[in-house]
Amino acid sequence: MKAKELRLFLKENVDLKYQKFSTSLLPGVTDLWGVRLPVLRRIAKKIAKEGNVDLLKSSLKKPCFEERMVLGMAIGYLPWDEKFLEKYVEPYIPLIDNWSICDSFCVGLKQVAKNQEETWLFLQKYFKSDFEYEVRFAVVLSLFYFLTDSYLSLVLDQLALIHQEDYYAQMAIAWAIAKAYAVSPEVTKKWIKKTKIKQEILKKALQKVRDSLVTKSCASAFERLI
Repeated sequence: MKAKELRLFLKENVDLKYQKFSTSLLPGVTDLWGVRLPVLRRIAKKIAKEGNVDLLKSSLKKPCFEERMVLGMAIGYLPWDEKFLEKYVEPYIPLIDNWSICDSFCVGLKQVAKNQEETWLFLQKYFKSDFEYEVRFAVVLSLFYFLTDSYLSLVLDQLALIHQEDYYAQMAIAWAIAKAYAVSPEVTKKWIKKTKIKQEILKKALQKVRDSLVTKSCASAFERLI
């Protein structure tokens, strides 16, 4: 499938009420047409199954929100090989310019869970990036697939080294801290006590903890840490 065919499909599936709702959640995004996510997933899966991801990628010129979203979803449906990160993930990252595309792309890369060592090495340059959404990509991918016994402490230590201060990078850090606390309160407590993390990030993490399904006592214990 080429970009022209995809664009025609998207135009046929625009939902103006959904466009209005989604745009309200994505300040600054002006190219969102309003196609619902299940529709995007369906066409992305079809593109991947038919082996058209490379063709779509090469034909996209100034892709709109939904086109970027579909490409990212389609990449997530592809089989993993030794050049997967280099061939598909790395070229896609510059297309990430909002939290929705970032987080949807990350959650779709399910094969990362079986290729942690390779992916962790790949992420290092993005943790150190000066760009807001490159950092968010590294952090969000980590909170989905690396809060494990083997990587939890490594993730937390990387969070402490991030120097990018834009809003959506900082919010991703707060989200990752909250998720780490849910996975392992003791490890996260020790890390918070020894690490100089900004109070505003910890307060955002506390709000994430409160918004999750943890008990009030768990949230109170986190609050006492800050």
